[in-house]
Amino acid sequence: MPVKQKGHALKLVNPREEKVVYSLSHHKDKFYITTNLNEPNFQVMVADTSKYQKKKWKSLLKGKKGLMITSFTVFDNYYVVGEMKEARNLIRVINTETEKSYYLKSKVDLPNFSLAGNPDFDTDSLQYSTSSPLSKAIIYKMNM
Repeated sequence: MPVKQKGHALKLVNPREEKVVYSLSHHKDKFYITTNLNEPNFQVMVADTSKYQKKKWKSLLKGKKGLMITSFTVFDNYYVVGEMKEARNLIRVINTETEKSYYLKSKVDLPNFSLAGNPDFDTDSLQYSTSSPLSKAIIYKMNM
C-alpha cells in the first residue's frame, strides 16, 4: 500500500487477545496467519484480504503433539513451514498443487534448519541454512 496515497488507511486485522499470538503474511488475495489460537503448537490459518476478520479465518495447517509450527512462508507454488520437533528446527516444503510435502535433509549430524532471505514469491528457489553443534552454519539455495 503506498504510504502517501489518499484513501488507504491502516486496518486492524484483530485486536490483541491475552495469551494469543499471531503473525500475518500476505500473498495475492490472501492473508496467512500463524497463530496459537486454539492450538498450543500453532497453526496456519488463511483469510481473504477483503474478509479478514477472525471469524473468517480458516485452518490451513495445524501443529501436532510434539511438532510445533514456528514459521510459515508462502510462494506461488509452495508453502514452506518451519517446524520444531524434539528441540530441532526442521523445514517442510509443500507443493500447493499436489499437496505433496517433504522435509529438507542434511549431511551433518543433528542439523537445525532456518530460512534465509526469500524475498520473492514467484520463484521455485529456496534459500535456507543448516547448523549443528558439530558444524558451522552453511547457507544453501535449492530448487523446490
